[in-house]
Amino acid sequence: MQQKLSEIVKQILVSPTEELILKRCGTAEDEEESTTESSRLDEIKLIYLPYFHIRNLGQISSCRFLTICILRNNFLSSFDQLSNCPLLIKLDLHGNQLSTVPDASFWKNMKSLKVLNLHDNGLHKYDEIFSISNCQSLVCLTLYDTPLCLKQHYRHQVVNSIWTLKALDNHVISDCEVIEDIRPLPHFKPLNPRLQINLCPKLDISNQNNMARVEMEVKSVKNLMKEINKILAHCSPVLIIQRWFRGHMVRTSNKRKLPRRANDFVRSKFVGGNNDFDRFIFGSPGDGLKQQAHDKKKELIKIRLPKLQAANPPPKTSPKNRVVENRPPNLRKELLQHQHHQSQLIVNRVQLIASLLF
Repeated sequence: MQQKLSEIVKQILVSPTEELILKRCGTAEDEEESTTESSRLDEIKLIYLPYFHIRNLGQISSCRFLTICILRNNFLSSFDQLSNCPLLIKLDLHGNQLSTVPDASFWKNMKSLKVLNLHDNGLHKYDEIFSISNCQSLVCLTLYDTPLCLKQHYRHQVVNSIWTLKALDNHVISDCEVIEDIRPLPHFKPLNPRLQINLCPKLDISNQNNMARVEMEVKSVKNLMKEINKILAHCSPVLIIQRWFRGHMVRTSNKRKLPRRANDFVRSKFVGGNNDFDRFIFGSPGDGLKQQAHDKKKELIKIRLPKLQAANPPPKTSPKNRVVENRPPNLRKELLQHQHHQSQLIVNRVQLIASLLF
């Protein structure tokens, strides 16, 4: 009975051959050239064989430039042979018969892997997580519907073992899962609805050619990364504080640097009447309406600038030496007032130019 069962299983289960891979995952050119050349597997970038009763990887390990590998809902028990495919970006092996994963050397070689789907398998040891932690660029991981996810503090162990991870089991990782002893607001708590995300989207690429399949899968990975970053930008207190602090520092630094920069820019370019500056602001003069608009803007500036200078006349004392530290107190005060007046006048000029341009 056992021999008969094993023979039946061998007849049902499939081991991918070169011919099968080229037929299912290659282009028409690959099939034609495979009759003359020894192998065209190294040009295949996507393997899409779900529900195909695969019992081992077969010749898939010969696809050295493979970037997307989708082998969900098969009968795989190991995938160590994929170590020959270091360019993998997405690896979908959910719904197989995996009870172990490869060792640390395998994951160190996967320097581009970002999405790993291992849910609905037989993984049950934390040692598997420790070996996966050697993957340097892993962002998304799914391990739900496995014996491992039923263990106590499972999510805490996984999150704090794989430092590059941003999303686990259809939820983005919150700051509370990384920073201990923190009491967040309800919308910042772990596993809240605002952190939900689909880490295993199913794309209908069965009717597409091979190049279109690769483009769609790579685009879906990029969109997944964008969505995760967007969720973190709104639901991560650490990122929110960093964003506001950077904005505050930029605004304060601009307040200090604007008058001096505006002074140098306007004096050297605008007040001096440099033609290069006119071309930079207004563009090269053209024909018709463009020429009229060009002349009108220049006339408006010539009319408004004298009014601004008349409204803000400089003080009578305008010493040549701008050094304030070694002057008497009264003269120092006048110098400071004069410098403030000059910077305010320059700011008004810059605002005038901005109003005419925008």
